[in-house]
Amino acid sequence: MKLKKSLRTTFLGCLLGVSILPVIIIFISTIRNNSSFYQSQISELGNHEVQSKVTEINNISGHLQEVLTALIFSTYDNESCMLDICSQEAMGERPSDYERLLNARKFEYVSSNLTGTDEYVEGVYLFNENGHVYSYVKNKELTLEDNYTNAQWYQTILQSSDFEATQIYKNKVFTEGTIIMGRMFSGEKGKSILLVVCNENILRKMFKNDSLSIVDGDGNTIYGWKEETLSSKIREAIKKGKEGILPSNYKNETYAYGTLNVNNWKIVSKISFEELRDLYFKNLLYLIGIIGIVGILVVLLVIYADRRFLKPLILLTNIMRNSADVDTKLPEKERIRQDEIGFLYRGYEKMICEIRDLIQEKYVYEIRFLNSKLQSLMSQINAHFIFNTLENISSLAFLENNKQIATMSKALGDMLRYSIEHERDEETLETEIAHIQQYIKIQEIRFGNHILLKQNLEKGTENAKVPKFMLQPIIENAIEHGLAEVDMPWILWIDSRVVQDKLIVTVQDNGAGMSDEAVKKVNTRIHNNEEESSDSRYVSIGLSNIYKRIQLLYSKEDNLNLECQGENGVRIVIQIPFHK
Repeated sequence: MKLKKSLRTTFLGCLLGVSILPVIIIFISTIRNNSSFYQSQISELGNHEVQSKVTEINNISGHLQEVLTALIFSTYDNESCMLDICSQEAMGERPSDYERLLNARKFEYVSSNLTGTDEYVEGVYLFNENGHVYSYVKNKELTLEDNYTNAQWYQTILQSSDFEATQIYKNKVFTEGTIIMGRMFSGEKGKSILLVVCNENILRKMFKNDSLSIVDGDGNTIYGWKEETLSSKIREAIKKGKEGILPSNYKNETYAYGTLNVNNWKIVSKISFEELRDLYFKNLLYLIGIIGIVGILVVLLVIYADRRFLKPLILLTNIMRNSADVDTKLPEKERIRQDEIGFLYRGYEKMICEIRDLIQEKYVYEIRFLNSKLQSLMSQINAHFIFNTLENISSLAFLENNKQIATMSKALGDMLRYSIEHERDEETLETEIAHIQQYIKIQEIRFGNHILLKQNLEKGTENAKVPKFMLQPIIENAIEHGLAEVDMPWILWIDSRVVQDKLIVTVQDNGAGMSDEAVKKVNTRIHNNEEESSDSRYVSIGLSNIYKRIQLLYSKEDNLNLECQGENGVRIVIQIPFHK
């Protein structure tokens, strides 16, 4: 069956789409996001490590500058130590051996006091103009080259504009390299260079990871990497930037760097993604396994759903197809189910029974409707006959000069014509009032009293649409139960106005009036559609009919209300939408 195949295909496709597609989407996005996430996290960690090393070395540099300043301006027995030695060892000066011995003790004393417990400083050297050198070292094996005047660090200090320089120094003692900082200062006569040598373990601990290195402003390695060479592209990027993360020529690594406060040196960290690649493939295998398990579960779910839900629906479809021809009995197994399928079977069974009952009712209704239509046609024929008869009576009464009969029959004929010719639900307010005037003529003859009708219609409201026969029951109640109980004059007022797109029509009489309690009871019966008692039905039955008609035509609001005017009669207020 085409329906069966179509339903199963759609159901299976939707179920697979809802089950498998999200897993595939999550799988693809996870693979892509994991790689970029891990790379960004590792890059950020590497960059954080570089910046922490930059801060640490900058702090060491600042500390060494403070040590140099403290040594230069140190005192011994209230006398300047370093400045005095500088003056005594000026060019052309040669202190005695005894004076040099005293100077050496002063120098050692001051240096040991300021650097003896310093974790960074390993030794202090004072190079004088006349070539004599004073030294203080914690490690007796620490020595500098004999021909220091030709050393690069010495020449750098002499050529420095601020007379201070920092270098990475290597010799037979510092095979890996350490930090040295020197400063030139002047005494009264000459100039000297004070040099501080750091402990080699400082850089060794900081750069125990082979991925870190210090490079100069040109990108050349001055500490750290032994074989690593930066590409020209990486070198240029490091030269121009202060800090950042740079990609490498290889997909599995990148570089993070930061700038030191010394000599425009940079600390560079090579970040490898080899471990990330292994983790990536491991997660990939896990995800493939999960997708396989989910796929098996989905297939089992589709088989279960087909047997549990799809087959009963297809069976019900076949029953519905044949229900018009054969009185098919629903399967008891499906009908007694307590889920939605069982509810659907029971609901269909109930619907079939109700449809059969409705068909029977429809036949009966059609027969009654035809009878009612026939009676309506007969009543129209009778109404036309009565209207023609009233016209004849009016003509005869006029010939006999009986004005009351002529007037009453003419007014009654006009009212009958209004009911026959105007079969619409709505008429204009002006037409409705004209109909009321005919009714009032009949009541004047009946009661033998003149009834004065006063109109106060706001301009434009005379053409407003109102329900047909809306005013006649109200006027009838006003005459029968209001004006009939008082003496002359009998007066009726009809007012109309528009307030916020609402047409307000007010009808008032100067009759006997009603008490507040009676008005309240009548309003309650009208609005709540209550059954009227025998003593109040004559008051509210006509108004209740008008209220129901207005609700059917316009809205469910309380749009008709009685208002007590004390001994000055009763006022009825009608509120309907204003339209023409």
